[in-house]
Amino acid sequence: MGFLTKVKYNYYQNAFNDLKKNNQIKEIIQLFDHLSKNSNDIYIDLFEKNIDELFLFPDFNELFSKNLIWLSSFQNYDLKIIHLFLSHYFNNEKIVKLDKYADSVFQNSNSNISFEKLIQDSYKIQNKLSKKFNTLILENYSAFFASTNNKNFTHPFLTMCYVYVVRNPYDVYRELKLNSENKDQAMNILLNLDQQNQKFIFDINKYVELPIKSWDINLRSWADQKVVDDYRGLILKYEEMFTHPFDFFSSIILHFINNGLNLNINYDSIKKFIDQNQTLFEHRKETDLSNKEIKQINRHISKTLNDLDLEYSPH
Repeated sequence: MGFLTKVKYNYYQNAFNDLKKNNQIKEIIQLFDHLSKNSNDIYIDLFEKNIDELFLFPDFNELFSKNLIWLSSFQNYDLKIIHLFLSHYFNNEKIVKLDKYADSVFQNSNSNISFEKLIQDSYKIQNKLSKKFNTLILENYSAFFASTNNKNFTHPFLTMCYVYVVRNPYDVYRELKLNSENKDQAMNILLNLDQQNQKFIFDINKYVELPIKSWDINLRSWADQKVVDDYRGLILKYEEMFTHPFDFFSSIILHFINNGLNLNINYDSIKKFIDQNQTLFEHRKETDLSNKEIKQINRHISKTLNDLDLEYSPH
């Protein structure tokens, strides 16, 4: 930052502080609007430095685009077909971008992102992403978290809505066994027995750390009624994608539209995707689980299944 730019920045920072001290919300909004049109670099720096303050006042919501859509699940396997569908559906819509959250975090940071750093910087990173795109759909596997310093996984000013896809945990374990070194590793991932966060590795010693947690904790975090209400959530069963694919995909697009995505639904496009990809919806033979495996999974998830009225079984 050059000398004159720094002088200007300090002037506007002091102006912001004075307006905030006197609770002049309207004038603060006008200040940021003026800077966004006339001094974009100062606007970006001032906005980022004071973003935590801006989140404290409901009236500041108009300063944010609220254009992030979260597509969440416990494992990436559960989102593969949905990713293909959304890529097909929004292929000609330049206003919608689809990306993976861990990738986006890595691309917008200059260092490794530990979980502690993610808590500290997630609002700033998500605000940068929000300002880059008209609408950004982010595939995510992190549990929703609320930190002690009042920084949550995301903020209502940033998020348009979310969809969480829940899958039969016994089938999740089967999938994990196919893609893990052994069944112990698969069980550890499903139940988070070592209580470790997951590191998404991008290069040598370059990573983003996300708190995936266990299958049941991950689900509970997104199915919590306050989270659903505050962030406009929709919980869908993975299995319905195979039994009623048209309704499943339609409900996703309608949820986006009902919560602010400025597009009309294209049912022909949904039908075309299903018709052209019938092999994706073929039933795959599942591997058997031992009684020992079933009992171990049951011990950890039975309460969650009961509390959320989920009738999942290993058969």
